[in-house]
Amino acid sequence: MEKNKKKRIICFFPTSKRYYGMGGAERRIPYIFSNLDNTKFDVTILFQVYDGQSEKILKDIKKYINSNTKIVFIKGYLKILIYLIKQKFDWVCYTDCIIRSTVVIIGAILSGSYRLMMSVTTTNSKLIFKSRIEKMLFKVNVLLSNQIDCLYPSSINILKKAFPQKKISLTPCTLSNMQECIPSTKKRNYIVFAGRLVDGKGIELFVDAIFAIKEVIRKNEYLCVICGDGPLKSIIEAKVQNYNITDIVKVKGYTNVRKILSEAKIFCSLQNVNNYPSQSLLEAIACGCYCIATNVGDTENIIDPSFGELIDADKKSLANALLTAISFENDKWEDISKKASKYAISNFDLKNAVNHFEELFQK
Repeated sequence: MEKNKKKRIICFFPTSKRYYGMGGAERRIPYIFSNLDNTKFDVTILFQVYDGQSEKILKDIKKYINSNTKIVFIKGYLKILIYLIKQKFDWVCYTDCIIRSTVVIIGAILSGSYRLMMSVTTTNSKLIFKSRIEKMLFKVNVLLSNQIDCLYPSSINILKKAFPQKKISLTPCTLSNMQECIPSTKKRNYIVFAGRLVDGKGIELFVDAIFAIKEVIRKNEYLCVICGDGPLKSIIEAKVQNYNITDIVKVKGYTNVRKILSEAKIFCSLQNVNNYPSQSLLEAIACGCYCIATNVGDTENIIDPSFGELIDADKKSLANALLTAISFENDKWEDISKKASKYAISNFDLKNAVNHFEELFQK
């Protein structure tokens, strides 16, 4: 390769048949790659799509990329395979979604591309799988990759021990478009849950805890806002109805969560494996929220006592933490907001991730 020739990078994301909006990885990774030095790198983001999805994804992804980044939509994995073989990218990047990434890896091998697996799934990075087949396929994908870039600090040693011959690096913690996360000077009595409404995110725990302290919430005039979409949405809506708490709980669906977070006082991040580095949690910190998070995985690395609390993943612990936060005096909220926002600026800087990947791709 010519010394001064740009490196051509492509990053692959699969989609499900029903589009629920951009997840954390789909926002964070394109944002980082889009900010790579465009005199040295040409970046393409590739989405495997189903009918009717391209326009929706394009509308969402435009918020996280610049004009130098190319977006490609392809239906069908055979077409993706052919595309990769023809294009011959220098680096092909993909997440650890096991089966759906295998075709991409094969295409990268056949085209002579370097292969980077980005370990972004909490369970996979800890080698926790639903079946032996998943475990086997993950191992195959790792062995066929040139390097693994892991999102979770606590998983690095696990992966290094399991795959001692592989290059394994740690992705710096980054928040996309942090400049848009501006705390409001007038915080409202909002308690927010934001995330994909799927198992493992803690949405049912959130609703159960709200129900347990519903009278305190009503007395103090708080509103609980659920932002996000997913397979559990209809179940959660029914639960809110059955609990008779529709007056204090609103299910917003996929919405502009940053506007809500900038005005909110309290945010809950309740995943059962790891809240680090949930983009919604990082957004809440940057927006000056008091953050209540389950004490799992690497969550302790991003929750400081000056603006948050770590809890056990049960209804009583969450309810007690919410009661404590609701009881804060008015003058404390301004201090919490300033400390949380300052922490985000100091710890979630884009430059760290950009420098990391530029160095990686130059090797």
